[in-house]
Amino acid sequence: MTVNFTFDQAKCTGCQACILACTIENGLAFDQSWRTVYTYNERHYPTLPVQHLSLSCNHCEHAACLDACPANAYSINNDTGFVEFDETKCIGCRYCTWACPFGAPRFDGSKGVVGKCTFCSDRQKAGSQPACVELCPTGALGVDVQEEEGRQPKVPGFPITSLEPAITITPANENRTFTENTEPQPGKPFVPERMYGAMGPTLRTEWPLISFTFMVPVLVGVLSASVFTAHRPSPWVFIGISALAALVSTAHLGKKARAWRAVLNPGSSWLSREVSLFGALAVCGTVYFTFAPSITPIAWAALAIGFATLISVDRVYETLPLIEPRRYHSANAILTGLFYVGVLTLNPLVAGAIGLGKFLLYVKRKIEFRRLGKPSRPTLSAIRIVIGFLVPTLAWIFVGGEVFPIVIATILLGELIDRTEFYAELDFVTPEKQVAIDLQRAISA
Repeated sequence: MTVNFTFDQAKCTGCQACILACTIENGLAFDQSWRTVYTYNERHYPTLPVQHLSLSCNHCEHAACLDACPANAYSINNDTGFVEFDETKCIGCRYCTWACPFGAPRFDGSKGVVGKCTFCSDRQKAGSQPACVELCPTGALGVDVQEEEGRQPKVPGFPITSLEPAITITPANENRTFTENTEPQPGKPFVPERMYGAMGPTLRTEWPLISFTFMVPVLVGVLSASVFTAHRPSPWVFIGISALAALVSTAHLGKKARAWRAVLNPGSSWLSREVSLFGALAVCGTVYFTFAPSITPIAWAALAIGFATLISVDRVYETLPLIEPRRYHSANAILTGLFYVGVLTLNPLVAGAIGLGKFLLYVKRKIEFRRLGKPSRPTLSAIRIVIGFLVPTLAWIFVGGEVFPIVIATILLGELIDRTEFYAELDFVTPEKQVAIDLQRAISA
């Protein structure tokens, strides 16, 4: 039995009084409110109803934010079912904002931490309704006790998940017409554009993650070169890259002094596993390079940790709610790590096979993007193919070891471009994107 929000869509006018109530109650800026009203058919496409959806945290039974958070800042109150958040434990990594398909956790850049709906638990303990419910002028919002599972509503803009959100939505009648809203607004197109990338990561904010995930496969390649070839790199190469990767990764955090908390939730958070494994890789690899380069067990242990780290890097993003999930990407960390192993151990068969696979995945994705009307970046793609694939391949085949530094440099540049595109292409599920998708489907039908 849990307490949950109720929402009667037919009663909601989209007045946003609930947003105002939330901001006042919690001392938030209006654009930082923990509640948002999403409008379906905002541009008044003829024959389709205009409907609103007021959402905040749904206090899900299987909360994605709780599982994703590496710092254990989330917990579930066993008595009420509320998903509670402790701001003092938050490291500001923003991973929960990506993991939640309902857009509930909101990152506050001024404070460097996330904030989210508390269900006004203090007000409820005092016998009052949550502020948003109390201020709703039409009674569209309410609070009820939910004793049964299967609360998943099917309304435009509400993502379908397995998280068991604690909200009961009464949809508006599909055949209901709004005579006052059937005329399109002047100067506005009927069909909305897909909002690729909205509410997701941007290259300006995520460059630390791009840099970190770019360097981790390089570490595995350098380690492999030391283990499998007679030409061992200098220990300072591995140590320097490890230190730089660790330093850069903290630049992404809103609370850098709490970075140590990122290892506290390896039981469910792939981000926590990634950080823990990277730390083990850096320590074990440094010990191997510095003190025991001839001890095979340490070398194999470092390699095993390295590949486990690459797997965790990929899983951090594969487990997120994406509009179009893609398990195999040309910039995947495990694939890139294997590619570096082939290149840095001077094994043309491994490097050629993995490189060909990466090339085919890259081209396939670009063709798919072009077909779907998504940004395919033809100029950048051409640069990536020429510099990252063509130049190093021809140099290795026709010139050989004399230009090996050029081969390495061009491959690294190509992989950096691909990894940057990987982040630019992340398209997380959010209510506003779901509204656009549902509207497109209705128009097409």
